[in-house]
Amino acid sequence: AGTAGVLNIQASGTYDITGGNSGFALNTVLAGNAINVSGTLRKSDGTLSTITVPLNLTGGTIDVVNAAGRLRADAGGSLTAPSSLTGPGRLTLNGGTFTSSSNLSGSGTFETSNGTLTGTGNLSLAGLIHSGGDFGGSVNATANTSFTFTGGALSGNGTTTVAPAATGTVQNINTPVLGRALNVQGTLT
Repeated sequence: AGTAGVLNIQASGTYDITGGNSGFALNTVLAGNAINVSGTLRKSDGTLSTITVPLNLTGGTIDVVNAAGRLRADAGGSLTAPSSLTGPGRLTLNGGTFTSSSNLSGSGTFETSNGTLTGTGNLSLAGLIHSGGDFGGSVNATANTSFTFTGGALSGNGTTTVAPAATGTVQNINTPVLGRALNVQGTLT
């Protein structure tokens, strides 16, 4: 049998991931495994680190410090309290379902490359990249600096906005599926 592994990064705490993994293994087979972030989850170096259990943002900060750094969530998760995404690196939703009921904002970049984003709330970030999966539900998303749409579906009742100061691209025009409002206030090519 076994016991579910849960990492709770509390409001006063910081967990810094360096190297290509999280530094320890949570048992990914057991139900209930998760990383819950009320404090700060930091990715300091320029490598890819993969989280294979649900990533739950409960009012904390994801800080991807290095521009080449990438934190990839392969098992979905949730956003249940206002949280922030900071740093020049990237948080990538790569699998599972990520359910939002709150807001995510900051200077970071959020990517959906696989999996599903659904629910409600608002994302207001420097960068949005949608390269696969389904970015849906009633989530409203604003790209304040950059927007890239290369695959998957933008769907649901929410809106996606390219802000006045932002630039964006739509590539592989036969692959991306637009099924929601895309508001272009900046420049989109």
